[in-house]
Amino acid sequence: MAPAQPPAAGQGGGVNGRGLSGPDVWVEWVWLLLGWWDRKVSSMYVSAPLTVLPSVQCQDAVDIMLEEGLDQLPVVSQPGELVGIVTLRSLMTSLAVQRSLPSTPVGEVMCRDLCTLSRDHTLLELSKKLQLHGCALIVHSQRRE
Repeated sequence: MAPAQPPAAGQGGGVNGRGLSGPDVWVEWVWLLLGWWDRKVSSMYVSAPLTVLPSVQCQDAVDIMLEEGLDQLPVVSQPGELVGIVTLRSLMTSLAVQRSLPSTPVGEVMCRDLCTLSRDHTLLELSKKLQLHGCALIVHSQRRE
């Protein structure tokens, strides 16, 4: 039996019927052949994110994101537990329409509805969360001594 072949460039269809052609088809086909969906999130290099406390002022959070080239910051409590997230877009909008002041703590404007995954989830689960929510935080438990 001959191995399956991806659609030729220009034939559309793609592996998922998304109409991909050329190099995009081959990239997607390679990912499918490699079985990426069963791999754990821990197989990817994911650096620890820069975080802020709920008491950090909105303007300071905006400044941090602009200086560091970030578009979001997880918000953690003093013991280091995840309590929310702030995005550059949401903070800029909140400041622009004067829903908050530059001195308002991010804890008052952060999003508390978080989409999180552990490093033990599969890349397929991560992919589905990203499609549904647009972002996901990868969390892991910390050792407490």
